Amino acid sequence: MKRLVDFLTQEEVRGESLSESLLFKAFCVDSRQVQEGSLFLAIPSLSINSVEPYILEAIQRGASIILMQQGTSLSSRVLEAIATQKVAIFEVQNSRLMASLLANRLFPAQPNVITAITGTNGKTSVASFTRQLWELLGFKSASLGTLGVQGAHVEKSGLIDFSYSTPDPLILYPILENLQLQGVEHLAMEVSSHGLDMYRAEHVQFKVAAFTNLSHEHLDYHETMEAYFQAKARLFKEVLSLQGTAVVNVGTNFGQEIAKICMQRGLNLVTLGHENSDICVQKIVTELHGNQVSFKAFGKTYNIFLPLVGQFQVENVLMAFAIAMSTGAHCEEVVKVLESLQGVKGRMEFVGETKAGASIFVDYAHKPLALETVLKSLRAHTHGQIFVVFGCGGERDQAKRMMMGKIAANHAECVIVTDDNPRSEDPQVIRHQILEGAPHAYEIAPREDAIVYAIQNAKAGDICLIAGKGHEQGQIMGSVTYPFCDRSVAQDILARMERGGGR
Repeated sequence: MKRLVDFLTQEEVRGESLSESLLFKAFCVDSRQVQEGSLFLAIPSLSINSVEPYILEAIQRGASIILMQQGTSLSSRVLEAIATQKVAIFEVQNSRLMASLLANRLFPAQPNVITAITGTNGKTSVASFTRQLWELLGFKSASLGTLGVQGAHVEKSGLIDFSYSTPDPLILYPILENLQLQGVEHLAMEVSSHGLDMYRAEHVQFKVAAFTNLSHEHLDYHETMEAYFQAKARLFKEVLSLQGTAVVNVGTNFGQEIAKICMQRGLNLVTLGHENSDICVQKIVTELHGNQVSFKAFGKTYNIFLPLVGQFQVENVLMAFAIAMSTGAHCEEVVKVLESLQGVKGRMEFVGETKAGASIFVDYAHKPLALETVLKSLRAHTHGQIFVVFGCGGERDQAKRMMMGKIAANHAECVIVTDDNPRSEDPQVIRHQILEGAPHAYEIAPREDAIVYAIQNAKAGDICLIAGKGHEQGQIMGSVTYPFCDRSVAQDILARMERGGGR
């Protein structure tokens, strides 16, 4: 049993006195997980305004203490249940912030060096490249985000699974403690706009915060680009300590605004993405399996070969390079290991080549700028045509659908519009919204059929991009997730073609 008074002060709650007799066995934010003697924190959901059903369920399951948002009104039914069961109830100023605070106090240990990476595109790749660089430099390291927890020497059996780039506090802080207990010294962590808006990582001790870029995405949640930007900006305005370092891509107006915020706060600042930046690209020569790169870092020029397809990967690598330097690595040492970096799962991942000589790639690009960036990068690696297979998710920002159709039509010779996690929406409606931007595209609803069509019709020198799902292992239709992996499907098709068979 834990004493509530050991984790909260009287100033942090409103209600009865925090007596030493207030005990709890476990801390829960999901009423379905409450057991006898639990402390339950009621957090309003995005779809249901009232927390009453959650509080009532928590009481019925045996919660001994309840925390709720200040100003929450409770019906006589709930008040009667509280009195009958003798449940202690307190108000807190911000329930989401309290979730992060309490989770951190219950699981206080963290790796010594943690970096936060935010932005619309590139978070996963930058986190992976940063982790790889640290590992190559001899540090026990991990990355945390869309791909889960990754690390060459990390034992994952004791880690909790999660489905968000930035997991909820009661998942995140136990993971941080687990990693620290395993001896992980360095952690590269994706921090999403949702995570920042919901205070999920508010008490993570970040040494470095990095900003990649910002483009149209998540407006179903944030509603406006300004609100989306401000959610990202919180990392630099409020979360990163004054002793921290900001690594910012200033190649866009949004990046320049972030840099201004950092300078106004007096943060250490490392810039990329502009010819006058601390780190900048001078020349890229595209080759079949990578890029020859000349770049300048703090006044000195370096020449390396990056075994990664896509010029945008150079930007991601240089951001990881800047993060490694900002966490104490020496510039020359980092440069020496850059050529040993490996591609990230589901990010411009080479799947194979057809007998005809067409190259097949899988990429997670499911946002307008990401799709445009990937298609433009692939153009430099082919003398033939580009085939692109993609769709858009259901119950997500609808405004991007026609935009992505236009982008595909402008940058690929053959566009195949298919399904990609339609969820409860009508898949045909989603496809037709995309086709408004790509009226001459092929519409092939079953995703496997669409991939078959692209691979079988691609010729020597062509590139086939299967976009949108990347590392994902399922196709969400209705409320059911069916097994589906773009990489595996493409490899099976290539194997059948190699044997001389059809589909």
